[in-house]
Amino acid sequence: MTPLLKSPLWQARDIYDAAHVLMQPLHFAFLSGDKKSQGEFNDFVERYMQSGASAESAATLNGTQFTYFLSQYLKLKSMYSAISSSDLKLKVSIENQVMKQWLNDPVKWYDGQHANRSERLRWRIETKDPKYDYYRLMPDEDMFLMAIASDLYATGASAKFKTFYSRDVAPLLRDALHEFLTQTPAGGVIFKPGILSDYPDTAWAGHLYKGTNIPKLPKPDVTIDSSHAHRYPLWLESFQAMGQVLPDQQGYLTDLHDRLVRQFFVMFRPSTTDSSVTRMTNYMDGWNGLYRWNYATTGQNAGYGPYELSGTLLLGWWGFLHDKKVTQAYAHLKNDFPLSEQALNLYVGPNTTRERHPLMSWPSAFTNGSMELLVHLAAKDCG
Repeated sequence: MTPLLKSPLWQARDIYDAAHVLMQPLHFAFLSGDKKSQGEFNDFVERYMQSGASAESAATLNGTQFTYFLSQYLKLKSMYSAISSSDLKLKVSIENQVMKQWLNDPVKWYDGQHANRSERLRWRIETKDPKYDYYRLMPDEDMFLMAIASDLYATGASAKFKTFYSRDVAPLLRDALHEFLTQTPAGGVIFKPGILSDYPDTAWAGHLYKGTNIPKLPKPDVTIDSSHAHRYPLWLESFQAMGQVLPDQQGYLTDLHDRLVRQFFVMFRPSTTDSSVTRMTNYMDGWNGLYRWNYATTGQNAGYGPYELSGTLLLGWWGFLHDKKVTQAYAHLKNDFPLSEQALNLYVGPNTTRERHPLMSWPSAFTNGSMELLVHLAAKDCG
């Protein structure tokens, strides 16, 4: 990661990928006591602070995702090292940013404008029959923001922020988790089926095969795709702070973790003699239909076919479940390197057209050691 950490990854081109790729190495650096790696992350964050780029880490998905990397850095450093004066400035800055977005900044949604993110989330929880079902989807930036707030609370936030988290975030987070995460008969958990049934990204989800000029085929009980779901393990780890504020939720959070472990294996397909590629199904419930077919960035008669969201598995975030069987799954995946051409083609899928950092671009990240490192770290599981 050394060459990557020398780059200004907080800039527009790289900010989205940075949080994905840096998270496993960040955790390994602190949980393993690797002082050299910790120093590299310290230097990286210090250069970010000195760049004055905080404005870029605002209300966008890219911004909140990078801010989540920063909140994880602060949380880990408070647990395994020592918070510096510069870190304290960063923490206060993020605290103010979170409170402003949650309580003060107007925010748009499909149904119009809401007073703030808190009010918008409450609307989605309580509105049972919107014009379109997907008006109730949970945008990742809201989940990230609640995870960031949870990290700050766990890090030793200011009295003002602790009051804010206890009063304005934790109860709403509890209600959102209970409303939108559905327990399955098999003991797993998925995002509430049906909310995304009329969402454009899943309009062809009912198809199990690619084709030319195929008609839309929505799946009435469709759930979230496995690629977006890969963030749930670390979010859930952050959400443990809610259990400190609401002790009656601790058992629920433990059960949610165990269910998420079971759900991982509903999606996971290890490489075998029949298939040399370790894969994930396209949807969280094990369904393997098309995703983002005819999407703006893929073009007509193109999109993600069966298993073509599997590349996200290699970022290692499912390893944050800290479960022995999941760790073993990553150890199995580790043995697939060097990847076959079949694996590369599947993992890259319909590649993005946006420019990326050379070390994080696909398909090169699968052959230059970047993804292999993340899989190795997930297989170690220092947690």
